[in-house]
Amino acid sequence: MPVPLTTRAPFASARRLCTSSSHPCVVALLLALTVSWPASAGPLPWRTAVSLPLAPCPPITAPVGHWPHDVVGTARPTFSWTAVSGATSYTLYVLDPSENIVVRQTNLTQTSFTPTSDLPGGMQLRWKVKGESPCGPGPYSQDLYFTVPGPPAPPTVRIVAPADESMVTGPVDVQVQVSPDTRFVEFYVDGVYLATQSGGTYRFPWNPAVNPLPAPNHAMQLGYHFVDGRYGNFRSEVSGYTNLYYAWARRGYEPDSTAPDSVWLPLMQAAVASAAAEGWNIQLNLNLQEQTPGRVTPLDAVLDLVAPYWSRVARIELASGPDWSRAETEARILDLRARLRARGLAARPMGNVYSIDQVRTLDAIFATGLDFVGIEAFLDGPGHPISQGNTGYLVSRVTEAKQRVPTSKLIVLVVQSDTRNGTWTNLDNLRDLQLTPYYHLAANDPRVVALTLYTYGRPQGARDNPVLKPAHMRIAEKLFGVSIPGAKCGRRTLTAAAYNAQGQGQLQNVEVTVAGPGCP
Repeated sequence: MPVPLTTRAPFASARRLCTSSSHPCVVALLLALTVSWPASAGPLPWRTAVSLPLAPCPPITAPVGHWPHDVVGTARPTFSWTAVSGATSYTLYVLDPSENIVVRQTNLTQTSFTPTSDLPGGMQLRWKVKGESPCGPGPYSQDLYFTVPGPPAPPTVRIVAPADESMVTGPVDVQVQVSPDTRFVEFYVDGVYLATQSGGTYRFPWNPAVNPLPAPNHAMQLGYHFVDGRYGNFRSEVSGYTNLYYAWARRGYEPDSTAPDSVWLPLMQAAVASAAAEGWNIQLNLNLQEQTPGRVTPLDAVLDLVAPYWSRVARIELASGPDWSRAETEARILDLRARLRARGLAARPMGNVYSIDQVRTLDAIFATGLDFVGIEAFLDGPGHPISQGNTGYLVSRVTEAKQRVPTSKLIVLVVQSDTRNGTWTNLDNLRDLQLTPYYHLAANDPRVVALTLYTYGRPQGARDNPVLKPAHMRIAEKLFGVSIPGAKCGRRTLTAAAYNAQGQGQLQNVEVTVAGPGCP
């Protein structure tokens, strides 16, 4: 039977507690019903419990943050705040100026917290805290702003000998002055790490006659493109430091790029014959992406003129930068293989050269029968004013492209080459781009079978340039395992990088010219 209610007073109490639709309202109503037992039931021993004050749930008061604020002297400040009635735990947030969460700490049962790792320094951070309870969170504290110490400045470093833009004719000591906070110094020559020194006087004995490049762990070829084939096989410029001739099936063998096949085909035949006699391997670019009427490659004629020198053909490049689909790529490969069989010519690795972005996106690089992928590893200028910025960016881009090439396929790297639309006018910078990145990306990767460089007859090009040529010769020395006269000469870059105990570093470069015995 229903329990009789003897008074309305408990309902009044329930209404005062029920300010929302939360669980406390249900609790309050049950309390009101319970304490309204009929008088005939007699006194209840726990009747006085209804008069005890109830903690607000959820907490209705925001904590007050005490510390940190303003500038603090530690990267791990202890956060502290006032207790809040009804809170069973606290949640702390620390945010950076971009509203990224630096710290989110929940279930804190104390009114303080000390981070276990350093907070980011040198910027204004914001923090706030709120009480939590089983029935919900309370309001946040007011924002407090603070800044912790930033990282220490990197050491200062200066190469005092040899002087920048000086001439070196033999072994020298590279001497460095650094600030007292220096922990160690690294030495580089032409971008190649050579030594680390700690404490005392920082100096490094450098012998320019020693090639700083490491030896590769596999055989590679080094060859030179040339604009539209217009310079024959340019053996007078690169004889002794190339083992690959890049034969381009294009009308450029004749200075008149509109010359008919009857004019440029004999010139190409003569250049290929000369390269074969020189003992060079041949990378044959069939230029099959050409669609301009009157300039489409006469494929059968080109194969016929190269056939007598087929033993020197190392690989066949179907096209440079084609936008062919995977299916079209596979169809062209099958067609070319059939033409070779019809002539009794042995199969050769086939591939295409692509831009970095094409390698990163095209499905064609996965084509069946595509034996190698060439990567046009160019960096559009004007680029970073110092070599390190350009080199770092280029290495990351080429590395990303290489990683997408299937492991079953070989790679040819087409090296950053010339002024690139007139913007690479600093030859020291261009030399650094040509030497260090590609060789290191190739030397320990057996998939990389060749490095090819564009070369121009113009003064700003790579062909026989006095600044660029010695760098190419140093690559050839390591690839071929021979000593090439003059490879150690010309412009060289010396680098010293100083680091403090926290790992912050700073570097300085000097440019010197190596001359003297054995140099032109």
